[in-house]
Amino acid sequence: MKEGSRPQLYRLQRMIQMMREGARSGHLPNSTDFMAEFGVSRRTVVRDLEILRDKECAPLEYDDTCHGFRLTDEIYDPTTIQPNKNSARKPASHQPTHAYRQVADTLRKQILTGEIAQNECLPSERELCQRFSTSRITIRRAMQILADETLVQRMQGSGTFACPTPSHKMPVFLPDFGGSSADHSRTSVRHLEFWQWRKAADEVAIKLQLRSLDRVLFARRIEASEGEPRAFDEIHLLEQSADQLGEQDLSRLHFFEHWQEVQKIRIARVDESIEAAIATPAQARYLEIEPGALMMKFTKVMFLDSGEPCGLFFCYYPNDRYCFTSTINLPQVPSEQESS
Repeated sequence: MKEGSRPQLYRLQRMIQMMREGARSGHLPNSTDFMAEFGVSRRTVVRDLEILRDKECAPLEYDDTCHGFRLTDEIYDPTTIQPNKNSARKPASHQPTHAYRQVADTLRKQILTGEIAQNECLPSERELCQRFSTSRITIRRAMQILADETLVQRMQGSGTFACPTPSHKMPVFLPDFGGSSADHSRTSVRHLEFWQWRKAADEVAIKLQLRSLDRVLFARRIEASEGEPRAFDEIHLLEQSADQLGEQDLSRLHFFEHWQEVQKIRIARVDESIEAAIATPAQARYLEIEPGALMMKFTKVMFLDSGEPCGLFFCYYPNDRYCFTSTINLPQVPSEQESS
């Protein structure tokens, strides 16, 4: 089916409608739902989703909990979609700027330049919605980004205030470094330095529970922001969990959710270890630091619903540019009265 045809325009607009209907019903649509609705292949659905996300800048994201797509900005108007036959997958370095990022970028600039003074109360959500012509959901997501960057502080009952001493470090939410980069720096890009199918090295084979002849997809990727390298990773993906991936897929900033969608898998668990490491000459070159300098090394093993491992990530960060953030949901401990 040719891009730019009326059937494709209908599909794109109908996909947005299905996401809205799914948000109301509690069943978010996924690729299988789209394939059944339109009678097309998975490749066509993936391409349509990329056009929506990259060309049309539709505010959609994949919800890992509900296993489907949803809109992050309910006021998005699908009637403005105008696909044409030249619609092609954009290079990974040209990421769409969603509404919440634009709001965050504007307010960030005003805080850092002093237009919004330290300890000054920011406008209310309602006022910001009117100013940016967007929804409360978009404003709240933008404010969360600024709070993560310690640029603003929320005070219950009083409002949101510009922080007197921002940290100037980029927060990284694990395990999705690329997604954090895209949210907190509009200049972030991911460069695919090298990739190939290869036999797994011994350390990789042990961590991924592989046999001696099993292959993995290996890739080395460098994150950059404002023209400077910020991090790099070396990933090893099992063949059955990576056989649909190509160069552009591996280069995406939001790789974690994109990987699951393309391969039709769900990451259920991530085992992670963090250690200080000394940069080798090659690693120092990727990060543009001195050989022998300290850096942070993260080792992550991804597991599927079935409990089987599907990927191994070695991630390296300079020790002075990031703060790492994670959320741990602890089980409730029954009170003495409940237990009795």
